[in-house]
Order: sequence, then C-alpha cells, then structure tokens
Amino acid sequence: MWSVKRSWVWLRRWNRCRGFGIQSPTDYAFVRYVVNEHWPYYAYRTLRRKYPRLSGDERRLCELALRVANWRQPLTAVVCGDGLRARDIYIRCGCNRCNVVAAPEEASTIDLLWMSLDVADPKQVAEQTFCRSSRQTLIVVEGISRSPENRAFWEWLSADERTGVAMDLYWAGIVFLDTNRHKQIYTINF
Repeated sequence: MWSVKRSWVWLRRWNRCRGFGIQSPTDYAFVRYVVNEHWPYYAYRTLRRKYPRLSGDERRLCELALRVANWRQPLTAVVCGDGLRARDIYIRCGCNRCNVVAAPEEASTIDLLWMSLDVADPKQVAEQTFCRSSRQTLIVVEGISRSPENRAFWEWLSADERTGVAMDLYWAGIVFLDTNRHKQIYTINF
C-alpha cells in the first residue's frame, strides 16, 4: 500500500523533478545537488550498516539530513520529535563540528532545526527558533502531509513573514529564514 502512495505522489509531481521550473540559480542548485542528489555520499555505507532496520522512507529522510548538514555546515542543530535519533547521527556525520541538541531552549543560536510534527506544540518550537535564528537558519519539518493539522502548520510556517523560500517535498518541508531573498514556495518531487 505504501509503494502505491509513493508512486501516486511521484506521478502527481513528476514535472517538478530535479529543479525543473526553478529560475533562481541558488534554489536550483540546492534542489539539484542537495535535495535530489542521487550519488552516494561518503558516509552512506557506514550508516546503513549502523542502522540496518530503517525503512526506505526513513533512510531517505536520514540521508537528506546528512546532505543538508553537509551543505549548511551548522554550528548548532536542534533535532526535536519522537523517533529522530537516527537524524541526529546523520546530521553529525554531515558536519563533524555540529553541536546537536534536543530543544531550542538548549541553544543560544540555531543554524538548523530538524523537527517532526509529533512534538507537543510545533508553533512554540518554531517561535523559539525564530528568536534564536539568523538569516542562514534552515528549518526542516517532517510529516507535513500526514494530516490536515500538519498541512495547516506547514502553510502557516511557509507563509510567515519571518520566512523566505520554502520547499514542499510532500514528506518534509524545508524553509529558509533569509528574508532578503524573494519569497517563493516551491513544490518539489523528492
């Protein structure tokens, strides 16, 4: 059943593969070489042996976490939500100098927030992140299409005036907090 849903989502977004239609060179490069990178990274094999029981979708999100951390090179990352222990390890493999904490209150500045929408109050987590962020901060939210409540939170976050470019990957959403860039919400086939 899950593969049928994955196929349906892919077919609905087939014309948004690999950055097609994105005019900004920066956004295109991010989609092409970070979000939809298909070449294996240096740590994939080691991490597959360490976490052999991850499902295919779980592994894809973990590998996205590694690529995002490798691209952004955050000093401080917040990983909050249930079942995200593997994301923590993948982020550390993507950036060795990154300090990974479990809540926004534990960090003075936040360079990367990776959260699942099963946290008690996602809006509060987002607000705390806004208070501790810079223009280089990146927010990744998992599960934006699991329920109408999750979709409503995603729409609130991506439309907020404190956010810039947003990317809807269906399984997750990515928001840049650089408001100097033209606000755009992309639908990406991930």
